Amino acid sequence: MIDIEVPTTVLKAVSAVAPKKDAREYLVSVCLDMGADGAHLVATDGVVLAAVKISAESFPPESVTIPVSLVTQVKAKAKNEFVRVVVQDREPGETGARKIMLAVGGAEYSAAEIEGTYPDWRRVIPKDLAGGVAVFAPGVVRKAMQFWESLGAGVVEIMFNGPECVARVEGRCSAWSEDATFIMMPCRR
Repeated sequence: MIDIEVPTTVLKAVSAVAPKKDAREYLVSVCLDMGADGAHLVATDGVVLAAVKISAESFPPESVTIPVSLVTQVKAKAKNEFVRVVVQDREPGETGARKIMLAVGGAEYSAAEIEGTYPDWRRVIPKDLAGGVAVFAPGVVRKAMQFWESLGAGVVEIMFNGPECVARVEGRCSAWSEDATFIMMPCRR
């Protein structure tokens, strides 16, 4: 069983990136991705991606795709606190979606996980940045700024590799000490 707490600010910031509707069901979600490098909360709409490390603790590799509709119910109730995320284990030989429960302020909300494989979000994060010029749609840049503002960033840096590559947007947050990354695709000319 997975049982982990997520800061409300992080849940709100990351889930804001996920679309409300999409033909690709896995995108209308937030992914809880756990492994040796910690636990991350991730969302993407195919143009931008937000990932925040919520725990540095090492976990067995596991990924859970949480419907954004479930997250939306919790966001409306959550203030400045933590949201408890509990994912039930499958019984031996059992297949199908696991039950996810989000708890906040004494209330519990549940849904089935979205089955399937979430996109490999680590693959799109650039390792090195050369600083070439790129053009970004204002709405995409606005999403990046809203993400960092919701985490309390005072300074934001946009780093990119040129017109054909993604940009990595990094923020400096006094209240948030874990790793957080925002990726955005440039406009095609």
